Amino acid sequence: MPTFFTDVQKSHIVNMDETPCYFDLPSSSTVETKGSKTVSIATSGYEKMRFTTVLAVSSDGGKLKPMLIFKNLKTIPKLKKGKFCLY
Repeated sequence: MPTFFTDVQKSHIVNMDETPCYFDLPSSSTVETKGSKTVSIATSGYEKMRFTTVLAVSSDGGKLKPMLIFKNLKTIPKLKKGKFCLY
C-alpha cells in the first residue's frame, strides 16, 4: 500500500453503485387467441417512469443507508418515523 494511504481507515473506503428501478414492468409475453389482430396489455401508464437506487458498502463490511433518487422531485416528502424512513 502506498505511504499516502497508511492513515486511511477501512470504514472510509467505500464502494457505491446506482441502479435504475421502474415503477411498472409490463409483461413481455401475452396470451391471446391465434390470429388476433390486436393484443391488449394492462399497464399503469408509468412504464417509463423510474427512480434510482444507490447502495454502498465500506471495505470493513459496513453497509451504508440506501438512498433513492427521484427525477424532478421538487420537495422532499414528509415521512413518519418507522414508515419507510431511512433515518
